Parts: sequence; C-alpha cells; structure tokens
Amino acid sequence: MTVYIALLRGINVGGNNKVKMADLKTACERLGLEGVRTYIQSGNIVFRSDRSEEALREMLEAALRDEFGVKKATVLLRTNDELQRLLRDCPFSEAQIAAASQLYVNLLDKPLDNDQLSRIGELSAEGEQCVIGDRAIYLLLTPSILDSAFAVLFQKMKLTLTSRNWNTMNKLGELAAQTEI
Repeated sequence: MTVYIALLRGINVGGNNKVKMADLKTACERLGLEGVRTYIQSGNIVFRSDRSEEALREMLEAALRDEFGVKKATVLLRTNDELQRLLRDCPFSEAQIAAASQLYVNLLDKPLDNDQLSRIGELSAEGEQCVIGDRAIYLLLTPSILDSAFAVLFQKMKLTLTSRNWNTMNKLGELAAQTEI
C-alpha cells in the first residue's frame, strides 16, 4: 500500500466551505482508505491506499462535493516518497529560513509548462525568493504572503495549487512517515 498525503484546496477558508476534520476522517474511512489521519483545519489528510492518484483525487473531490456540499474543492496528492523528497530537497538553508518571515510550498496539480516557467522566471520581487521544484514552488518571503508579488502572479496565471507553510509540510512529513507500513 502507498501512503498518500491529500492537500485540500478551498475548504475552511474565511469561514466558507466548512468541513470538520473528524467528519472528513470518517468519510475517508468509509471510502476504504486506511490509517486515516487529518492535520489542522486547512484540509490535510494522510492515509494508505492501493488506488491510483487520479482515482483518489476523483473519489475525494466527489466526497467533498456530495457529502459536504463543497462544489469547488480541489484535491492535490503526493505520495510519502514525493513528500519526503520535497522536504529533503528544500533549496533554502535553515539559516535562510530562520532569517525570512515565511517559507511556503505551493503544491501544483501538474508540472509548469515553458510559458509558465518563463513568466515566473521573469519576476523579481524584493524580499522574495522563488524556486521551482517537481510539481511544487518554494516561496521564501520576508514580507507577508499577503504582500507577495509571486502569490499575485500565481493567481493571475490561474495555477491550480495549494499552499502550505514549512512547519505544516514538516508535520505532514512526520505523520506520513509514521503511517508507512
């Protein structure tokens, strides 16, 4: 069985599309997922399954829509191996992370195309460092994410992504490692 991390986009944001994590855990168990654990209200699920990433994404999005009434939720999945590699391959040192105010990992539904890579590569913003990974964008910020030129660009580009801060990503890595058989 593969350990997956599902990162939900579009739930529990600004009081909209509220989904209780206990209810989400129960729904996942009803779907046949094993070892289900949730982490914080932003919608993070760690579990085991033999199903494919695509099948799991469709199944979880349908459950969010049908059981919780969340019409526009997006589910992005990573295997434990992918998540551990993402954490290990962080392009920033601990000193850089400590000196910045925030490090976010933006998880993408698919790799960026050449046009998207060019648009991101052309942007330079004071206090922001952006590094493209495998279906991920690392964003090291001195200003707040709310003031990030890169975050604005990602919205304009209509990228399908969900962001998690570095602490959340590390906690999910710990939970996923504990869920391995």
